[in-house]
Amino acid sequence: MPVKDSRESLKTMEGTFLVFETTHLTMKAESTLKEADIPVRLFPKPRKIISECGLIMKVLDSDLGTAKSLLKEKGIEIKAELQL
Repeated sequence: MPVKDSRESLKTMEGTFLVFETTHLTMKAESTLKEADIPVRLFPKPRKIISECGLIMKVLDSDLGTAKSLLKEKGIEIKAELQL
């Protein structure tokens, strides 16, 4: 699937939301994944999610394993994974 189509899919298709401890970590994770051509999309964090960060990141389920491995390799800890 071309990257453009994948980014569009993030708006409507199922994916997994990743929660990070801070906004700084979320932005670092976004940059890391985009550099690896993994499409991501940021959303405002719902109030029910407890975190210092005001954003959550959506990753397509087909990219989730690769994204998690890359973030772990870069030392970026995922606080939670959610299906909303």
